[in-house]
Amino acid sequence: MRIKLLKTHLENGGSVVRPTLRRVIGVSGLNEFNKAWRDEKLSHKNRPEEILEYSKRLKKGLQLYSRAENSSFKPNHYKSKKLMEHAESVLENALEYLRDMCGVTQSLRIYIDRDPWGSIELCPEGVPRPIWSTSAYKQPCFNLKNSKQVIALEILEKYQNRLKKRLGVTEEIALPTTIKNRKKLALTDFSDFKF
Repeated sequence: MRIKLLKTHLENGGSVVRPTLRRVIGVSGLNEFNKAWRDEKLSHKNRPEEILEYSKRLKKGLQLYSRAENSSFKPNHYKSKKLMEHAESVLENALEYLRDMCGVTQSLRIYIDRDPWGSIELCPEGVPRPIWSTSAYKQPCFNLKNSKQVIALEILEKYQNRLKKRLGVTEEIALPTTIKNRKKLALTDFSDFKF
């Protein structure tokens, strides 16, 4: 019963703390959760060399683009135009490198936030970014990373199936769908207080 309540709570975007997980799935389940989360955090550190090289090329192109934009406010527009052309050229070369690498090794695409063969503009907002980028222009991507909620849901599902097999339950049991929130203390209303 508690497993189903926790699953519903997580599916609705809520969070569950470790002591609650330990009470529901036990110490072994909590250890399994901790191991899965540790493995997921380690997978975040795996950064392929090809994507790191693309990241360096992208950074150089973005720095040139920024210099070109800053110099466009100065009187010498010829210099800013040349810088902008050079920046776009460097960004285009970086994009070509990324496309070549993703063409050779398809698994590299999961480390990029958008399709490198899609419609891409050669500006800071339009170029693909590595998934570990902190740029405001990075698009959200959900193809590699698992959150704690997803890992907790997987483990709760696993323990629920184990429990069903052990008890021989084949049908779902109807349960309340929400976890009751504790009553909040209203400091303006003292009707609940005993004086």
